[in-house]
Parts: sequence; structure tokens; C-alpha cells
Amino acid sequence: MFLLRYKHFGRGTHYNIRIAAALIAMGVFDGVHAVVAVGDLFVWLHSLAIFSGGLLFILIYVPKSWSFFDSHLWWQMIMLLSCFIGLTSMIYP
Repeated sequence: MFLLRYKHFGRGTHYNIRIAAALIAMGVFDGVHAVVAVGDLFVWLHSLAIFSGGLLFILIYVPKSWSFFDSHLWWQMIMLLSCFIGLTSMIYP
């Protein structure tokens, strides 16, 4: 949330939203990972957290002209998608 506040006040880098989206995705998946019992789903969710975080962190190399990744809609979509995938994984292991 600090990165999102920094973006609001014009502090930090222009990567704040992209970094926040990666950390949010990792946090959601690791949060669901912490709730489930040890097993295949446990490993799947932790692997998904690492993969999604790494994939989203790569977006800092996308040109600044691709402004969609810097909008507040981006991190909100990432949060909703991560919650959906995490809950779907719990319902249909």
C-alpha cells in the first residue's frame, strides 16, 4: 500500500504500480497457501505465488509508454484475478 501511496504523492519511481501489483499477487497466493493443508495444493499455491510475482516483476522492463500497467485499474485487476484463481484452486483442487 505504501507504493500506491507513493504513486499518489508523486514519490518513488514510475514502477510503483507494477511493483505493487507483483507484491499483491504474491501476497494473495501466499495467503491462500497459508490456509490450506500440506499437500499438492499447498505446493501449487506457493509455486503460483513465486511464478506470478516473477512474471509481474518483469513488467518493470516494459516501456513507460505502455501506460496501462501504471494505472490503478491494473493492480486492482491483479488482486481480483489472484483472489479468483486462489479460491478456484481451493474449491477445485
